[in-house]
Amino acid sequence: MHDRVAQLRQRFDGVTRADLQPQMDDGTIISYLAEGEPFPDGIQYPDDATLVVRFPMTTLGFDRCAYVTFTEAGADVRGASGDDCTRFID
Repeated sequence: MHDRVAQLRQRFDGVTRADLQPQMDDGTIISYLAEGEPFPDGIQYPDDATLVVRFPMTTLGFDRCAYVTFTEAGADVRGASGDDCTRFID
């Protein structure tokens, strides 16, 4: 899982929520986020300044995932497991 989290950190390094606004506006945000591995399985807009995306990563039968939180400051990536990775995100 750590390799995938590192890949996501590298992929979204320096990307802000404002950088993603054009894709959110034209409805291509899922396509943009799915250009690499892993494929996102949930997007949440907690407020006007934040976008949270979950990327599933099943490892050895355990439910694991990574959350990427985009704000005006950039992207923060954190690994998670268990309920955080299986609950519905909207």
